Amino acid sequence: MILVKAGRVQDFVSILIENNCSSEEHTDGHTTKADKFLHGFGISNMKKAAEKYGGSCTTTQESGKFTLKILLPVRG
Repeated sequence: MILVKAGRVQDFVSILIENNCSSEEHTDGHTTKADKFLHGFGISNMKKAAEKYGGSCTTTQESGKFTLKILLPVRG
């Protein structure tokens, strides 16, 4: 199951994505897929994009759940 939530929190857009994953912890930030040459670029690209626009992108993994949180400032 994948959970996706988005909304405005004060002067930020908040995006939360949760997905089930293996219970094995992977703290090095690399893909767990067998073909590491063609995978593992998505999260680092999202972090770069969020930072480019003054925001942040964080990930956590615990108890079989992977969580991605993005905060972007609202301009205007």
